[in-house]
Amino acid sequence: NAVSHPLTLSATNFTWDTNVRLQKLEIHSDSDWVIESSANWCSPYKKSGKGRYDLALWVDPNITQESRTGFLTVTSNNTKHIVNIEQPAYSSDTNYVYRLPLVCHVMYNDSTDSTKYIVKGWLAKVLKVVNSIYKYNKTNIQFEMALINENGDTLKEPGIIRHKVSFSNYDCEKFLSEDASNSKYAEYAQNLKRYINLYVYRFTDDNILGISDMAVMPKNYALNGLVSTNAANSITKTDYPFGCCINNKYIYETENDGYYNPYFIAITLGHELGHYIGLLHSFSENGCDDNDYCEDTHSCDYTSYTKNLKLQFDSLSVKYGGDKYVTLDQISTREGCDGIQYVADNIMDYVYCLSDTITGDQRTRFNHVLHYGSLIPGPKLVDISSLSSRATSEVFTPQISNCPSIKPVGTTRSIGIIRFKRK
Repeated sequence: NAVSHPLTLSATNFTWDTNVRLQKLEIHSDSDWVIESSANWCSPYKKSGKGRYDLALWVDPNITQESRTGFLTVTSNNTKHIVNIEQPAYSSDTNYVYRLPLVCHVMYNDSTDSTKYIVKGWLAKVLKVVNSIYKYNKTNIQFEMALINENGDTLKEPGIIRHKVSFSNYDCEKFLSEDASNSKYAEYAQNLKRYINLYVYRFTDDNILGISDMAVMPKNYALNGLVSTNAANSITKTDYPFGCCINNKYIYETENDGYYNPYFIAITLGHELGHYIGLLHSFSENGCDDNDYCEDTHSCDYTSYTKNLKLQFDSLSVKYGGDKYVTLDQISTREGCDGIQYVADNIMDYVYCLSDTITGDQRTRFNHVLHYGSLIPGPKLVDISSLSSRATSEVFTPQISNCPSIKPVGTTRSIGIIRFKRK
C-alpha cells in the first residue's frame, strides 16, 4: 500500500534581514494545497499545487525603520499550517544595495545568426561591466541576471528568455509605443514590479543603439522630468512592451587594447538602464532649454556639438599633425551652456564621451526612484499599491527616452569607426 503523506512544511517560521529577497518553502502533501499570504511584502510565486513542491517566495526587503510581521497559511485536505514571517526594522537605508533582476528577451528570427540569437553567457558578461561602472560611482545598485521567472520556475539560462519572432528588424520607438500591432510582445514581459525587462532585437535604424522607457512615479512622490501618476501603482503588466531595448547589431562591440569604441555595448546598456531608473540626458537636445534636474552635471547644446563635430575633428587633426594624434579627451571637449568648456564624461551623455561618470545628484535621483517608483523592482519606503487612485479615469502613458543616432565623422580606424586611445 502507498504510504500517505499528510501536509508537512519545511519551516514554520522565517525571519529575514535586508539581504534576503527570495526564499524557498518546501510543501509536501498527497493532495491539492493552497497558500495565502497576509503580507504584501511576501508573495508566493504559485498560489496552489499538488504533492511535493519547492515553492519560491518573493520577499521585499524591509528598508523602513519599522519592523513588520505576517504569516503564510497553507491548507490541504482541511489541514491548515501557519508559517510566521518577520522582518526587523532597518536602521538606515544609506548602504542598502538594490539588487535589480534583469530578464533579457532575446528576440531572433534566425537561430544561426549569433547577433540575433546571442551567444549563451554573453549578456551576463556585458552586465558585469555595467555593474563595475555603477559600483565605481558608488551607486547602491547592482543588476543581476534573474534566476527564476515570475512563475517561480528556474530559467534555463540565467536572465535569458528567447523568443522566435517573424520580423528581421523593428522600429524601436514603435516597439515601446502603445501601438496595437506590438501588443503581442507585451506578453513576453515578466512582472514589472519584480524585474527589469530588456528587449534585444535588430532596430530598423542602424544608427540607434538603444531606447528606454523612463521611470514612473506616484503623484505623492513626483520627481522633476518624470511622469507622475497613480495609474501605474498597482499594475504588474502593460498592454505594450515596457522596459529597455538594445540594438543587437552592436551586441558584441567592446573596447579593446585601450581604444574607445562609441558602439561599446556595456555603455549603451548602462545608459539605457540609467533612463529606466530616472535619469535624463545630461546634454540639452533643444538648444540649451532642456534640464536633467542635476546641478552637478555639465550640459551643452548637443545639436550644435554634433553639427560641428567634423569641423572640430578636422581642426584638431591639423593642429596636432594628423588624425591619429587626436585624443578622446580632445574630441569629447564641449562648449557648455554656461560658456565654460568641459570634457564630457557622464554615462547619460553621448558620443563622443568618456561615459563612465555618475554624479551625486544623479545618485539622489536613483534613490528617490528606487524608494518610491511604481515600476521598479526592490523594496519601497511606502506601500505603493495603497496609493492607487480610486475610480480614476486616469490613463498611464509611458515616457520614452529617445537616444540620438550615432554618426561617426572623420577618418576611420579599426572596424570602420573612429577609435581614440583613452589616454
